Amino acid sequence: MDGDNRKNFLRGEKSHILYYWQLMDENDLLSHSLAVLSDSTKVDSDHVPTTQKPGKKGKNDDKNADKDFRENVSKSFSELAKNQSINQLRLEKKELRRLKAELRECDDDEDRADIQEAIKDSNEIIEFLKKTFRNEN
Repeated sequence: MDGDNRKNFLRGEKSHILYYWQLMDENDLLSHSLAVLSDSTKVDSDHVPTTQKPGKKGKNDDKNADKDFRENVSKSFSELAKNQSINQLRLEKKELRRLKAELRECDDDEDRADIQEAIKDSNEIIEFLKKTFRNEN
């Protein structure tokens, strides 16, 4: 089995997940993605997963599985959006620190005015991202 061949990871699942994987990889989002396990697989001090008897799944089981899948995908995308907001906020704060350091070393009044304007813009972006992040939670 070729470990680099993504189709080996499908194990009978639909191939659309490969397209999703490729998009995530191309946009460098794999490191920010979150795997969400279903509640039936969680283990903690209050919950031990139960096993199901083997047998045919009914239509209701399929509908519930589809609903669970949609909910998990929705949760994953919400987490991706939240992580993206956090990352964008972190990068903007880093840029603000760089601008403030540049302002301290600047002697030219015209350049100082441009840097101060950039600092003002950066602060506005940071406040917007903070407000957006609070609304997402």
